[in-house]
Amino acid sequence: MIHNPGTAVNAGLAAPGPDVTVVVETSYAEFVTKEYQAWLKTSPYDRSRSCYMVHSVPEELVKDLTKSLRERVEYLFVTSETVEFYSKWAMSWKSFVAAVAAP
Repeated sequence: MIHNPGTAVNAGLAAPGPDVTVVVETSYAEFVTKEYQAWLKTSPYDRSRSCYMVHSVPEELVKDLTKSLRERVEYLFVTSETVEFYSKWAMSWKSFVAAVAAP
């Protein structure tokens, strides 16, 4: 079961909780702030049960961000699209796929 609140959830809801939770569903500008990163640390889910979806990532940063986030979450979507990011492939799609597949 996948739970998609797009936000960190109360620790009481994590046990036993869903198999996967989308704890990030936000723009790159929001994601990289100190405040957001501090708040994200409150998520009770480990890497194997977490999903991040980050949009509006500058195209030249998609590959490096993807590689970095692979260490933090099992399920990941990173896109340079700023609108309709779930309805079309971004120009950054190939960079994202290559970064996910890289050793």
